[in-house]
Amino acid sequence: MSYLTWTLLAMLCCISTIDGETNARNNELDLVRDERFLLDDVTFHDPQAYVSTGSLTFKNRTFYLDGQPIRILSGSIHYFRVPEYYWRDRLLKMKAGGLNSIQMKFIQLAHNVGLHVIFRPGPYICGEWDLGGLPSLELQSNGIEEMFFTSDGYYNDIDTGMDRAPFYKEALPTANFDKLSQGIELFRKIANLSQDFPLMVTEYWAGWFDQWGGKHQIYDIQDHETTVSALLKTGASMNFYMYHGGTNFGFTSGANWILDTSTYVSDVTSYDYDAPLSEAGDMTLKYNSTRNLIQSLVLSMLPLNQHIN
Repeated sequence: MSYLTWTLLAMLCCISTIDGETNARNNELDLVRDERFLLDDVTFHDPQAYVSTGSLTFKNRTFYLDGQPIRILSGSIHYFRVPEYYWRDRLLKMKAGGLNSIQMKFIQLAHNVGLHVIFRPGPYICGEWDLGGLPSLELQSNGIEEMFFTSDGYYNDIDTGMDRAPFYKEALPTANFDKLSQGIELFRKIANLSQDFPLMVTEYWAGWFDQWGGKHQIYDIQDHETTVSALLKTGASMNFYMYHGGTNFGFTSGANWILDTSTYVSDVTSYDYDAPLSEAGDMTLKYNSTRNLIQSLVLSMLPLNQHIN
């Protein structure tokens, strides 16, 4: 994903692969234990860093909604990949999973269900989709008073969107990643910009999309649990991309251009994404695991009056 405005001969090979996966997971756990993840040594602060004047603000790495502290736990769902008949069902399942927000455009329905909305106006929203947001003319003619944010990750092994286009004076920078090692470095970049910026992963990739000729993408549930657990323990806010993927109907599957190889690769009809809610909207093992982590590490720590009704 690019920056946005607001986004594993025989037995010996098997043993080697298993050992590699185990070592990678252990390395991730070591990073969680590393005190650097707590950002204690981050002291830089740019006095020109972005400040929100909307109803959603932040200070000392904490979000505040109408003056009250809030931890954002959100999931992405695309209305154009889910039949309207099922919208309410999906939102209720997301709320039952422990989320308090969704990322997309079900504004009135989300309000009725009791969820906040992270709105990606576009006009380009990425998401393996052409445009997908509101027309640019409409955005220009209607002033937006809420908090703006950008959503950036690594576009190669070294550089990030924040390095390439630093908008931190105009919007709150947030992170995109799936691997904890990358997340730590992205969080440190954000923390170094302002002592007030809260840490948020706007696109935590709970899975990935599939392309013709390739295998179904699966993000190992143990790796998923390790990353989600670590993020929740740090107090960071997060949005699961995707929490429910859905289906690319008709001719809307989209495609990707692979820069390294100059290759055009088309996406498949399914946008299942190995998400907590399957393409059909069923609750998966990943759903149960994610819900249990949110319950034990976040909701159980809150006073009863702060639970979502």
